[in-house]
Amino acid sequence: MSNLYTILLVDDDPDWRMLVGDALLNELVDVHIIEATSGREALKLLECAGVGRPDLICTDLEMPGMSGMDLLRSINTSRALRSIPVVIITGRDELLARDEAICNGASGFISKTSDPKSLVTEVLYPLICSSRQDGA
Repeated sequence: MSNLYTILLVDDDPDWRMLVGDALLNELVDVHIIEATSGREALKLLECAGVGRPDLICTDLEMPGMSGMDLLRSINTSRALRSIPVVIITGRDELLARDEAICNGASGFISKTSDPKSLVTEVLYPLICSSRQDGA
């Protein structure tokens, strides 16, 4: 098993992808980040045999084309993908959106107002480690 963690960041905001990506690279030693700008692009990457299976998917909710919630539903209906933890990272901090995400299989729901470093150390790193142990 490789020690390299692969994380798929899905967000139409390039600045947010850069902030989270930089936090991941600063906090995790061996991480490979794949970026997608929409749910549809993320699904195409996940279905591409050459990309490999990520250890974690972090997605925004509101994106053009295919939303993060639609992406989450698609992942959870796929036998090949549903074991990958998905964390919703969004500017919407509504209880209804959080409940819907959890009911649709999200492993976590985090506000974009969170500090990216604490996001990595408190939420994403434990999920990555957990997915590695489950898949071992």
